[in-house]
Amino acid sequence: MRIEQLGALIVTILELAVFVYGLSRFRKVAVYTQIMIYAAGLMFLLDFAQMMMRFVGISPEVNLITLHLVTLIQYTVFTAFFSSVWKGHPRGRWTGISIVLFAVFWLMAKIFFEPFRSYDTISYGVCSVLMVAFSIWCLLELGLDESVDFLKSARFYLSLGILVYFAGGLFYLLLYKDIFTLALELKVIILSYHWMITVIANLVWMKGISCKQNP
Repeated sequence: MRIEQLGALIVTILELAVFVYGLSRFRKVAVYTQIMIYAAGLMFLLDFAQMMMRFVGISPEVNLITLHLVTLIQYTVFTAFFSSVWKGHPRGRWTGISIVLFAVFWLMAKIFFEPFRSYDTISYGVCSVLMVAFSIWCLLELGLDESVDFLKSARFYLSLGILVYFAGGLFYLLLYKDIFTLALELKVIILSYHWMITVIANLVWMKGISCKQNP
């Protein structure tokens, strides 16, 4: 089994574990935590589909289309989380509206400058930058609220997981197009970094789901 196959398998199993654990606590958590449980389920299905396509040897062009769709789905689901966190505030409404705006940008990108046969580096880059910004905003807001105990706050862990996932993804994005042409040793290091970031993010999300309080 190659390194990319092993890493994908580990991450996919962990995503399934987060989703199953989330379902066991679904009725005990806040709405925004429920959205993250849905996100874990979607990420599992998408990563499992990609892993199976590579396993059975489906054309790389089809896998590229999946990557484009993953970007749109991730932005939609994770922004829905922040919109729910900020429900009742203007920023909650505007983050919700940004889902539509991003979908329009994503569609225009496919038509004009980032077709499905290419890597979606621009769309994913925009998605990642916005996710990092939203997560930092949420974490700073929590830091200014003296009534919140970080160790018991689902918002803290879930936002932190998003920050880890997308901040780490930005670095990987810079190398993704060239990674499979690199020397084996460097390829292993970069892929290991990518899977490590994804594993850490999922563990942090699991911690957030486990919180009994959801302030």
